[in-house]
Amino acid sequence: MNPAIPIATAAALALAASSSRRGSAQLDPDTVARFKAAAGELIRASSASRPDFDLSGGEGLNHARELWRGLGMGDEPLDLSGVNLSEANLAGAELAGVNLSGATLVNAYLMDANLRGANLSGANLGRAGLNYANLREANLKGAKLQYAHLNRADLTGANLTGANLWHAEVQGTDLTGANLRKDEVREALYDATTVWPQGFKP
Repeated sequence: MNPAIPIATAAALALAASSSRRGSAQLDPDTVARFKAAAGELIRASSASRPDFDLSGGEGLNHARELWRGLGMGDEPLDLSGVNLSEANLAGAELAGVNLSGATLVNAYLMDANLRGANLSGANLGRAGLNYANLREANLKGAKLQYAHLNRADLTGANLTGANLWHAEVQGTDLTGANLRKDEVREALYDATTVWPQGFKP
C-alpha cells in the first residue's frame, strides 16, 4: 500500500466525522469542496503504486466512496466535478453516472472503465487512455479528447456536442447514435472497424 494512503484516509475520515449526515441536497459548498480535495488525494495517491494491468479501479476510489457514504450520500453517484485526476490510474473503475464535469484527466488511465451515463462535460481528457471503456450515453459535451486513446471503446449514444477529438484514436470504436461533427474528429485515427453514427462520413 502506498504510504500516503493512510494519511489521506485519516483526513477523509476526519472530514466525514466533522460533517453532518443530511444527504445530498443539504451538503454545504465547503463540505463538498473538502470532499473533492480528499477524494482527489485518495485517488492520485493510490495510483502511484498500481500496476497498469490492475483493473480493480483502485483502492483510492473505494476510499472516496466510503467517504461519500459517510457524508450521508448513500449510493448516489460521486461528485468529482472539477477534480484534478491527471495521470490517475482508474483502469476498470466503476464510474457509471459519476459527475466528472470539468475534471482534469490528462494522461489518466481508464482502460476498461465503466463510465456509462457519466457527466464528463467540459472535462479535459487529453491523451487519456480509454481503450475498451464503456462510455455509452455519457455526456462529453465540450470535452477535450485530443490524442485520447479510445480504441474499442463504446460511445453509443454519447453526447459529443462541441467535443474535440482531434488526433484521437478511435479504431474499432462504436459511435452509433453519438452526435458528432466532422470537424470534431480532425486527423483522428480510425479503421474499417470503427462504427460511425448513421450517415456520418469522416
